[in-house]
Amino acid sequence: MTYLKKSLLTGLGLLGVFLIYEILTMYIAYTDDAYVRSEALNVASEVTGKITSIDIKDNQQVKIGDPLFTVDPKPFELAVNEQLAAANEVSAQLQADDDAINIAKAAISAADSSSKTAQASMSRRQTLIKNHYVSQEDLDRATDQYNSATSGLTQAQSSLHEKYAVKSLHEATLAKVQAEIATAKWRLSKTKVVSPVNGTINHLTIRIGDTATENIPIVGIIDTDAWRIIANYKQGYLRNFKIGQKAWV
Repeated sequence: MTYLKKSLLTGLGLLGVFLIYEILTMYIAYTDDAYVRSEALNVASEVTGKITSIDIKDNQQVKIGDPLFTVDPKPFELAVNEQLAAANEVSAQLQADDDAINIAKAAISAADSSSKTAQASMSRRQTLIKNHYVSQEDLDRATDQYNSATSGLTQAQSSLHEKYAVKSLHEATLAKVQAEIATAKWRLSKTKVVSPVNGTINHLTIRIGDTATENIPIVGIIDTDAWRIIANYKQGYLRNFKIGQKAWV
């Protein structure tokens, strides 16, 4: 075989290899600069307390809502009971306020009736004294009785306003206690810590008796729903890759 033929065959071979390479890189891309990763989630208790039970082991698979560990609920149960007792106390006081208001209203009704009676008596004597049918002393006595009845009515009305003010104060106190009950119940519900994601427990170190501190992460979970592949390719390899196309890795 002559040198020219060898050169020609060699050239054709290289051209063929180049064409095969170009065709393959239209569909297949290779890189050694790639890795698989996920998110590591750090789970913290939302309340502070001693850990009384642990429901997981290291490298265990967990699902959303699976129990992880429990913080001693007793202090939080006591807090709820304390607030419930306070609410009962304020509710009883509100009932007493209603009774006091009803009594004050009855006192106003009686004082108003007395005032009207005294006013009628005074007016009648004011008419009679013109014809000297009653004495000035009798009129003065009737006037004093009217003034006394009017003063009693004013005091009864003032007392009713005070009773309403006291009730408003107790209603505000009850609203505050009810808010504290809701907070205490929420904190109690957070003594059972559950997994927020599907994943794998990573590097578990907690033990029963440890103290879980509010918002301090103590359990790591690898999120198995967040796996992704990150790869770096030469731009030419992906020249024909369009948005929306599928790729197999």
